[in-house]
Amino acid sequence: ARRERGGFGGTRREDSDFRASGRYLLRGWVLEGSFRNGFSHSAGVSPVRIPSDTTGTTYEDEPSGILDHTRSLDGTLIKQLTRRLLAKLAANISLTSYRYDEPDDGTDRDLWRQSWRFDGTYTPSADASMTVVLDVSKSRPIYISGNFSDRNWDTRSYQAEWRWTYRLFRSLTATQRNTIRATYVDKPAP
Repeated sequence: ARRERGGFGGTRREDSDFRASGRYLLRGWVLEGSFRNGFSHSAGVSPVRIPSDTTGTTYEDEPSGILDHTRSLDGTLIKQLTRRLLAKLAANISLTSYRYDEPDDGTDRDLWRQSWRFDGTYTPSADASMTVVLDVSKSRPIYISGNFSDRNWDTRSYQAEWRWTYRLFRSLTATQRNTIRATYVDKPAP
């Protein structure tokens, strides 16, 4: 009989997490950093649907579970360039591993991601500000089994944003936001 997995039922989850962060000031520069190492284990019973030609569809309970392991590193550099101009550069890199308790279909995988973001804010007065943002990211799933190696493709995302804010009155502020996004997927050749 062919088995089809249904939704999870009676699932329990256990999380454990370690985080560290720091901030350093040096002659007008601000450097912030953080590190995370976290585990999450979900376990329970998954109802498995078993089609049959004679008795119809029946269900059996089957143990199931997944372990997520996430490691990430973030850094941000901030500088007040002039009295009216503030610049910020942020970067992130992370790796998340997914491991199933009973891998029967080769879906154990890692997910690697990196990104960086630049923000520049100009404040000509107390009532007005303009911000330009550029955000670039790249991610790649890495399947452990060779059966799914054709899914190990890169996804690149780009986003540019320009926004301005102006306070017209004490209780009325106008804001405009313009955003351009593009996403590209690099699939391996067959």
